[in-house]
Amino acid sequence: GVQTCALPIYAPFFNRVNIPIGLMLMLLTGVGPLIAWRKSSVESLKKAFMIPGLIGVIISLSLFALGGVRDFYALISFALCAFVAITIVLEFFKGAAAIRAKNPMSLPGAMIELTHRNTRRYGGYMVHMGIVFMFIGFTGKAFDRDKTVQVQEG
Repeated sequence: GVQTCALPIYAPFFNRVNIPIGLMLMLLTGVGPLIAWRKSSVESLKKAFMIPGLIGVIISLSLFALGGVRDFYALISFALCAFVAITIVLEFFKGAAAIRAKNPMSLPGAMIELTHRNTRRYGGYMVHMGIVFMFIGFTGKAFDRDKTVQVQEG
């Protein structure tokens, strides 16, 4: 007999509900490291969000301008992925710079030392970066459009 699968029927609903939820979770993945626990001021938040937010917007606008990405959700996803990635990279550089100020060592050595000193925090950042890579893959696959070219014979 022929077996059918009802899953494709639910795909539009799934996408309509879960894509915004996923994007909000990606935003929180980047916002969390930028908010200092109990000591965030409006000025410190502006400073912390400026570079990652600007780079996220630039990435999204560049993808749109180059014509490769036109879907709204895909643009937002790539912008958020850039935002989170830059946030994590900056956190590692700031921490490594603090270690290098006290101990003469290379930048990679300082980053390794940093990770060993605070495994929960910097291990968590590595998990966040893994989530960024997953979202890039999800977004690329979800909004991948195969192009069909018709060839006339004769």
